[in-house]
Order: sequence, then structure tokens, then C-alpha cells
Amino acid sequence: MAGFEIKVAAELTAMDPEKQGARWAGRRTALARQILRAFVDTGGPIPVQEIVAASPEYPVELTYEALVALDRDDVIRVRRGHGDVADTL
Repeated sequence: MAGFEIKVAAELTAMDPEKQGARWAGRRTALARQILRAFVDTGGPIPVQEIVAASPEYPVELTYEALVALDRDDVIRVRRGHGDVADTL
């Protein structure tokens, strides 16, 4: 099972500014907002296929690439085909 790193505010503010900027930019995307709304509605892991299906206006490949970028930037965490953590900071 993958660990979940918990950081205090001081650690978050000391984060590399480039990575922090990517996190803030990632949170502003339509896809990130859609995922956060789904978390609020369901309260649990969201199957990646549901995320992709809820974004028919975007090509499937672009949605998957966006999910990978959001995961890389620590906005969401995708594991075992589910988005299971969302960063709301």
C-alpha cells in the first residue's frame, strides 16, 4: 500500500516554487474542478473511466494525459484505476 505524505503548513510553503505553481495551476483546470465536485458528491474514490466519460468534450487521450499531470503535480492521486485523493489546499 502506498504511503500518504502529510505535510505541515511550513513544509508546504517551503516547497519548490515551480512545483507549487504547477499545483495551483492544476487546481484551476476544469478537470480538477470536476474531480473535486465528484469527491464532494460521492465522498470516495472515483473510477478513472467515470472521469473520462464525464469529459466527452475532450479527446480521451488528452483527459488521460491531464490526469497524469494532476497526479504528478500532487493535485490528485490516481491508483488502481481510481482517483482516490484530492488536494484541496
